[in-house]
Formats: sequence, C-alpha cells, structure tokens
Amino acid sequence: MNIIDAFLSGEITAEQIEAWAPSYFQILVDQGFFWPTAFDTCDGEVDAPYGQLLFGSDELECPLVARAIWIFTATDGCGNVSAEFEVVCDFFDYTPPVLSNLPDDVSLSCLDPIPDPAEVEIFDSCDDAPVLEFSEEIIPGSCPIELQRTWTGTDACGNATSYTQSIFISDDEPPVFDEFPIQIWVECDELESVMVTATDDCSEVTITYEDLLFSGGCLGTLERTWIATDACGNQATALQFIAIQDTTGPDIIGVGDDMTMDCSDQVAPPEVTAEDNCGYDVVLEFEEEIIPGDCPQNYTVIWTWTATDYCDNVSTATKTVTVADTTPPTFV
Repeated sequence: MNIIDAFLSGEITAEQIEAWAPSYFQILVDQGFFWPTAFDTCDGEVDAPYGQLLFGSDELECPLVARAIWIFTATDGCGNVSAEFEVVCDFFDYTPPVLSNLPDDVSLSCLDPIPDPAEVEIFDSCDDAPVLEFSEEIIPGSCPIELQRTWTGTDACGNATSYTQSIFISDDEPPVFDEFPIQIWVECDELESVMVTATDDCSEVTITYEDLLFSGGCLGTLERTWIATDACGNQATALQFIAIQDTTGPDIIGVGDDMTMDCSDQVAPPEVTAEDNCGYDVVLEFEEEIIPGDCPQNYTVIWTWTATDYCDNVSTATKTVTVADTTPPTFV
C-alpha cells in the first residue's frame, strides 16, 4: 500500500499543529500531513474533524500525482458549529523507488561458477507498480575481468534509482601449450604454415614468436621462441627448433613448346628466366645443339637451360626446333 492509499484508509495519523492549517499547501508523498485544529474563546482548543474528503488523481501530470480536498468544521462545548473550512492538498512525487536485497561486490577465480543475479526488490511510496530493469555487461579491457550487473528502478513519474554490483573475475595463471614436436624440418616456403596452439582457463590466447637463425645445413636452423599471452597479460613460452630445407629446384620460365620452322625464318632462343622458391639467386646456363638433317637446310636445334639454386637443386628445360626447307625454287 502506498502513502496515498494509506491516507484514504485512515491507517496514517496526521501530525497535530497548534493553529489553523493553510487553505492550500503542497507536500511530498512521503511527508507527514499537517492536521488543522481550531480555537474557541471559551473552550480553548477544540477538535476539527473533517466531514468530507474529495480525492482524485485523474488528469494530473507528474510530479503532481494526487489532489485531496478536506472540508472541516469545528464544534465547541456549547454546540456552536464553525463555518466550513476547506483545505486543498497536492501530493508531489520527487522521490525515486527504493531497492532492497542488494548484492555485495564479489571476487572470483575464473574457474569459479558465476552466481545467478540476485532477486532485487523494489518499493515506491506512490507507485504500486514501479518498473525494475536489469542489465549486465563485461567491462572491455579490464583485468581482472569485471562483470557489472545493474538494477534500475523507475516510478510512474520517471524518478529513478540504480545499483551496480561488480563481479571481479581474476586470472593469475598463464596459458598452457598443447603438445608439439621440439624439432622439425620445413621447406623454406612453408615456414609461415608452422603453428602451435595453447589453451587458457579464462580467455582466448594470442600466440606470437621470436626467431634466432643459426648456421647449419644449407639455409640454417631457426630457434623459435613461441609466446602465448592471455587477456590478462599472463604469458607462457616454449622453444622449437626448425631446420630450414630447400629440396625444390628452381622454376624455369619462358621456354615454350617445341616447334617447326621454315628455313627462311629466323631461328633464335626465347628469353628465359629462372626463379627460386626460397627467394635466393639462381644460376641459369644455356646450351645449344644443332643436329644436321638430310639436306643442308633441314636440321634440328635443341636448346637446353639448366638452373641451379643456392642449395644446389638443379632444374632443366629443353626446347626442340625442327627447321625444314619445304619451299621449291622460283625463276627470276
């Protein structure tokens, strides 16, 4: 029951004062009411009970929530009755609701279960049905992780109050690497595909690495330090040795297909280049072999390119050109 309903039911006893009440006054809904008294020249102070109460709340706008009109008369010991005295009282609501059963802040480990939201209760001195809203969010970038739960109570006049509970979730343990081989052999162009994984009890894990190159073999060996970092900055490190290999020969580019040409055409080798999958320089060598045919203008040319990379992997490519004289003489 709110305070306005209590006035109507008679469950609230108004405060007595030693003078006539003003004919109009304003009170907050959670304040006491000043009850009028009367004074008689013979009897002194006499009671002034109200004979009629008019009470309404329709068509009023907040913060004015109700208006009461009391009609008072006073009677002395000889039965003399005073004239009617009217008191108009406006009730204003500036007071927000009250929240209760509020939970304290909590500190947890990330392995502990997070408690369910508390059953917060709401009361308003004027509104029988105030609105209670609940929200929660994880504060970004905070560590320990902070989960904030907020309850907001609002009455019909828009008076609001709120309470926020913070749940701090600590993470003091570093991530743990999943099992991986300590030493591996990897082609030079597959280094970026080498990865390891790690897990953490509380958050996602970011994995980075730092490399040191040592001599050995053709291209050397990497000492790679893997670094796993969780959202709270806890880190774990692990070592891995990666022997870099190059077992792939260079690519020879621009050779083209075998072909047949007329003896009147210009026979010359194409522009050929070579590339290495590891990015090192390539030595490219060229040879030409001419095989005579059954007449001076019929012959076969074989061009051969040999490419050698930094690790002595060798690739070869050939192109055969058949030259023929198929055109008869003409008279001039």
